Amino acid sequence: MISKNNASGMADEQPRHIADLTVKQRFRSIFSGSVGNLVEYFDWYVYAAFALYFAPKFFPAGDQTAQLMNTAAVFAIGFLVRIRDYGQGFDNMALQHLFEPFFTTKGRGEGLGLGLFISRVIVERFGGTLHAGNANPGAWLEITLKRASS
Repeated sequence: MISKNNASGMADEQPRHIADLTVKQRFRSIFSGSVGNLVEYFDWYVYAAFALYFAPKFFPAGDQTAQLMNTAAVFAIGFLVRIRDYGQGFDNMALQHLFEPFFTTKGRGEGLGLGLFISRVIVERFGGTLHAGNANPGAWLEITLKRASS
């Protein structure tokens, strides 16, 4: 336990022993740090490549140019997440009221109907949007966050 009495002067002390590293160990440390920096520098390009690959799976089928433009817009404007399932989708009444507080499609006592309402409030407070829709088959939820200003 460190107390006021025995902690004084600790910050001023010099290290008592410098680690004995071989040239190989020092090279390995420098190399691994450099690789990490390189990956961090090029991560945007990696994400863009993955986005181009996955765009057809998340954006509606059709014109490939539109899919490419949607992907490019995401990287220019902000961040987009689209979650999709292949179930029965939302009925029209549920889709109209989905983000209202206390709206639920579950039975009595099975949910409060606040989850999507609170999620939308949080996303909007960060300057984003939260939307839902039907796909054929299934449904999707989409969160878009704007790029933070520098």
